[in-house]
Amino acid sequence: MKEFKDLCHEARSVRRFEDSPVAPEIVNEIITLACEAPSGLNKQPWLYCIVSDHDLKNVIRTACEKVETEFYNKINQKRKEAFQKMNITIKKPFLTEAPYLIIVFGDNTAPYYVESVWLSVGWFMLAAKDKGLSTLTYTPENMECLNKLLNIDDNFIPQVILPLGYGEKKGKKVRKPFDEISKIF
Repeated sequence: MKEFKDLCHEARSVRRFEDSPVAPEIVNEIITLACEAPSGLNKQPWLYCIVSDHDLKNVIRTACEKVETEFYNKINQKRKEAFQKMNITIKKPFLTEAPYLIIVFGDNTAPYYVESVWLSVGWFMLAAKDKGLSTLTYTPENMECLNKLLNIDDNFIPQVILPLGYGEKKGKKVRKPFDEISKIF
């Protein structure tokens, strides 16, 4: 197991995945660790859906790219240019390239469900990094179609899609210096 600080330094979003299988036991272990995260009133209001079926990943990608098209048609030019600089487009090949899509839902009947789910997602990302895997927090503007596609009750709100696999790392991770991201009182 790596040191926590090393995991934090090495963790990054990855949009390209190698064509290498990942053992299901590793995915299960990562999710089990993620679910150790604290949650409001210990309600553990998350539901992790594991998708490895190629046909279902294609259906999800098609639905997400439709939502992305609608989103891109209404954003301002400045934001479009920022996305272009980062090579972020309507096309989301990582949704079919990654061996797994982990779709995380939050139970909106639980208190603090959004905060709780995202704590768990952070733990998921660090657990994945510890296992040598990569991921990305993908949050299309509208993910309601996922409830129907996966037969999930409506009280569970889709929060994020986490492609999971061995990532192709490119470029250098850049972070703002401490004095730009904090204030000491």
